[in-house]
Parts: sequence; structure tokens; C-alpha cells
Amino acid sequence: MSDLSDYLRNELLDHIDDTGAWTAPGTLYLALLVSAPVSSDDMSAGAQAAKELGNLATAGGYSRQTITLNAAGTTLVGQKENTGVITYGAATEDWATVVGVWVMDSASGNGNILFQKSLTESKTVANTNSMAIAAGSLKFKMA
Repeated sequence: MSDLSDYLRNELLDHIDDTGAWTAPGTLYLALLVSAPVSSDDMSAGAQAAKELGNLATAGGYSRQTITLNAAGTTLVGQKENTGVITYGAATEDWATVVGVWVMDSASGNGNILFQKSLTESKTVANTNSMAIAAGSLKFKMA
């Protein structure tokens, strides 16, 4: 199953057949989710408000973090993965359980979802603790 969002699939297809030009974002951001992501998640449909940790009342200290992905095919054909550790700062209150992630083109607020992934193991972050995602642990596939 592909980890590409419907948004990114459509943009890439239009770019390939020259019916639309897509420009890759200069910086990518990782959003933490409290409910499982699906490819049809759409910022305009209110998915962010319903799913992202940062929109909950109990998410003190949370903000999206930058993510760098390797060149396609470095590890497996049709796959990208995070190249460095991604660290979220200390929580200022207990966070809801994190079950998935979005790779987005915006540091905050509405933006476009590019990739989505459910975590193999949910994570709970207690007050004053931080959360780190190891390098190479997030793998995004085309198919």
C-alpha cells in the first residue's frame, strides 16, 4: 500500500503529463497524529483538526518538526526514509497517544499532506518527557 497522500498522487500525475506544474517544498515537516492516517486525509476537509496532536487541548509543548528524507531508492526502490533523528521538545502536559504521522509542507496551520504513516507501535508522552523518532525508522513507500 502506498504512503502517498491523494494530494501528492494527483500533483505528481499532473506534473508528469504536463497538465500542472508541481514544485517540491523546500522544507518538510512531521506532524504527530492521534488517529490513524489515510491517503484521503485532506486539510480542507478538517482532517488536521480531528487528527493532529497539536490541535488537542492536551498537547502543551508540541510543534511540528522538520524531517529530511533520503534520495529515493537509497534503501529500496520506491521508498524514502528519514535520515536523522527527529526530536520533539519536552511536553508541558501529558500528550494523547500518538498513532501515526503526516509529512507536510507547512510548519503549522493548514498545509498539504504529502505522506502518511501509521506507527508500528503507538507512543505516549508524559509531562516533561520528549519524543524521538530514530533515523531510518519512518519508511514511506510508493506502492
